[in-house]
Amino acid sequence: MKGTYKIDRSDEKLEITIKHGSSLSQIAYKVFLLLFYMTVFLGAFYFLCESLMVNHYLCWLIPCGATLIIFTANTLWSYKGVEKITATKRTWTLEKVAFGMKMSKEYKLLEVKNLRLAEAGDKKSSHLIDYLTYQKGKICFDYMEKTILFADALTIADADRLIEELEQIYEKEIKILSIK
Repeated sequence: MKGTYKIDRSDEKLEITIKHGSSLSQIAYKVFLLLFYMTVFLGAFYFLCESLMVNHYLCWLIPCGATLIIFTANTLWSYKGVEKITATKRTWTLEKVAFGMKMSKEYKLLEVKNLRLAEAGDKKSSHLIDYLTYQKGKICFDYMEKTILFADALTIADADRLIEELEQIYEKEIKILSIK
């Protein structure tokens, strides 16, 4: 199941809310990744601790706990997460919320460049790093030499519509800010 979105428009801002929803097969895939990466981490930490002659309980506890927390949070995010994009006159705010946990980042409109559909080249990190940082999305833009991705739950057609909405505000506000 793909995500759904809702647009709230006012004179001061545009607010887009994207609700995520994963199918059972996607959750099963993430569980498989969890088991795979946990095995890799455990093996790596075991040999590291073996070579350093450190207590083996720490070698199992640290990577197991970290991996379990990261992948559980990511699976819950993709199952019931909500992304909120708020476009105001001077900033764009990307907010990600899942089960009471919230990550929010604000971007100055003058620094936002090249709003577009994400392509394979926009995801410059490996699959594991994407999971660790939640950097996935169908829409992206450049901000201070970084590529920011968001709206992963949308279809390509929905992402295209949202880009048009955001571009309208962006072009209008960037003209006003450039004059000042």
